[in-house]
Amino acid sequence: MSPSAKNDNFLVVFGDSYSSVGNRMGQPKFLANWNTRFSNGPVWNEYLAHDEGFTLINFEVGGSATNSSFIESQTGFNNPFTDLLSQVAMYRNTFSGKLSASSLQNDVAVIETGSNDIFFTYEKVFSGSVDLEKYSDETVSSIISALESLIEFGYKKLVVFDTPFLSIMPVFGHLDEKAINDLDSYVQMTNKKLVTATASLEARYSDKINYIRTVSLYNIYKTMSTMDLKRSLNIIGLYDKSMPMGDDIIYSERDDSDNYMFIDVAHPSTRVHALLSSVFLETLADGNININRNILERLSNEFDLTKVSSQNNYLYNSTSIETGDIIVEEYTMETTKLNIESLLARKNSMVPGSGRK
Repeated sequence: MSPSAKNDNFLVVFGDSYSSVGNRMGQPKFLANWNTRFSNGPVWNEYLAHDEGFTLINFEVGGSATNSSFIESQTGFNNPFTDLLSQVAMYRNTFSGKLSASSLQNDVAVIETGSNDIFFTYEKVFSGSVDLEKYSDETVSSIISALESLIEFGYKKLVVFDTPFLSIMPVFGHLDEKAINDLDSYVQMTNKKLVTATASLEARYSDKINYIRTVSLYNIYKTMSTMDLKRSLNIIGLYDKSMPMGDDIIYSERDDSDNYMFIDVAHPSTRVHALLSSVFLETLADGNININRNILERLSNEFDLTKVSSQNNYLYNSTSIETGDIIVEEYTMETTKLNIESLLARKNSMVPGSGRK
């Protein structure tokens, strides 16, 4: 896709549909599909790459879990989409031995995953036949393994998203109060384990890395559920209660999709993605953020987010709505491999110490 400029520092992203810009790998069309994104416009890492001056390398795959083999062993569900561990392995295989250590010092590696460990297997996981502690431990362990692999590869700046506040998603709207509470307790347990595990990993590699930081999707979503979204983001509701749901529903574009936080059963609108990017920008600048209403409202005002929409967007060029081509230099798994030589030449020509601090 078209770059606005050649940016030597990479934003390298792994995970699932919340961040995917084209690696749908056969994901069904009943989910949102704006020119291969699971939204109604650009997604958070595209806003971030533009605003912070990164080239985006995106290995995320819509529908992916953290460790598909483990999930199948526990639930019987065979997830066909490339999981987190495999994404990182593919990335390492693509670039292994080809990048100088100095070229990575200002890159940021990101992991955003965990929701699909529950999303596709909810009924089985909470049926009583799965050990929830063990299941949660494996989600965290897989994320830590992926982070460690990226550290060993040479990345010094790493950011991880926690599991969102799933209870707010339309797909879980049919659950009764007990089921919602059980789901939320599981997510909170997993996120607490992730905080502990990432802190331990950061301490263990303190001589090799700058940081491991966390963007809390959980706290962002939970806080949004208590906000006056009309006033702060010009959003009239979490989702359209008349929206059809089910595995055989075909997603169709709607003129009013910007009015809602979610535009299908699980995925947020591009305006919400812009908000996530603004939180990420603050995290890069200042470290982990204690999310609250005041912070989200301030960021919405500072970034003028009510003017960000599926139809009018500062990432668009004259053909973006029809093509999905935006003013961000970005690469999927496929296009990374097609352009590997030029990417390597640019990265390895960087002067040590240059670029973002």
